[in-house]
Amino acid sequence: MITPNGDSMESLLRQNQWAAEDVESDEPPQLLPGGLSRFVHTQVEINKAVVERLDAIDEKIDNIQNDMGQVKGGIGDIKGKYARYEVERDVHLITFDLGLQYLREIERDELAKWAQALSHKGVAAQTLRSFRRADLVIEASKNEEKMYVAVEVSYTADRRDSDRVMRNAEFLRQLTGCEAKAVVASVQNDYYVAQQVEKNLVHWYQIDEDVLKAD
Repeated sequence: MITPNGDSMESLLRQNQWAAEDVESDEPPQLLPGGLSRFVHTQVEINKAVVERLDAIDEKIDNIQNDMGQVKGGIGDIKGKYARYEVERDVHLITFDLGLQYLREIERDELAKWAQALSHKGVAAQTLRSFRRADLVIEASKNEEKMYVAVEVSYTADRRDSDRVMRNAEFLRQLTGCEAKAVVASVQNDYYVAQQVEKNLVHWYQIDEDVLKAD
């Protein structure tokens, strides 16, 4: 079988050129077993090689699409995941912007325990799962009083992000008895989130788009 690579294709094209010269000459075409001329035979092989190369390209594209499919939302969500990585590096800046002192990041197992406490208050299981998977929860302080910061990270923050982070902040107030602030960390916001920020219902930590670009 002819493999779909450049060397094989170049060799076939050379053979086809030689065969074409035979056809153009006054001599009868050289016949191969089965009655095919060398020109026709090499043309068939070229067609096969082209098909195989296209199939190989299609397979690579399919593999790339499958890999992308494993990341919900494709490219946009990849940017969102990288944005979360950048925000985790900037936790001290988030609390600084709020006039707070950073203490620690709340781990997932602690969020799970808090979710267990909320379950006894009749909070829906789906809501509890969402709370447990909060992008970031920070324990901070102001004037020696403990506070919490709920953070949702997105490349473009929308209503779902702001509603979720405000809900999480309210849960933190109920669970700890401490003040809690809601923060959306994003490169940009949709109109709804912009209005929430304008009303001071949500704090916006703006991510620099340049840090999300590949070097």
